Amino acid sequence: MPKKLKILTIKNKKEEKKLREKSKPISNLEIKSSEFQKFLDDLIYTAKNHTMAEGWMTAGLAAIQVGKPLCVFVALNTETNEFEEYINPQIEYLGNVQEKEIEGCLSLPELQKEVPRYRKIKIIYKNRLGEKKGKKVDNYSSKVIQHEYDHLQGILFPDKLVK
Repeated sequence: MPKKLKILTIKNKKEEKKLREKSKPISNLEIKSSEFQKFLDDLIYTAKNHTMAEGWMTAGLAAIQVGKPLCVFVALNTETNEFEEYINPQIEYLGNVQEKEIEGCLSLPELQKEVPRYRKIKIIYKNRLGEKKGKKVDNYSSKVIQHEYDHLQGILFPDKLVK
């Protein structure tokens, strides 16, 4: 049975320091371990069951946000309405078009700001079976993936704001 994990926030300085750590790649052996598979289930369960402010929904969650500096995040697929796992992801920006939209973050409660993000990206990653995958994504899904990918680099969305 999956369990809900504690989400770290910037309200606690030790937790903010942890959120700014760069995540580490995961080996194929680790990906296939029952411990990691259970962690993925817990990460998805946490994303699905986190209570948000009215008008907001959880669109993604990175491992570092629950205290694990591992290169993995889950993001909502808006076509299937299911969370997908992205392990050891790499992003390529397609084109120069950026758009600003208001973002929030589970680790930065009560803060929403307009953040510039690329409209189209290509992401290469491994799924929970350790299979290499790739796809092009645009619009909302692209922005969610970029937000979660930033977490793996120790970047929080206020860091992306134009001064």
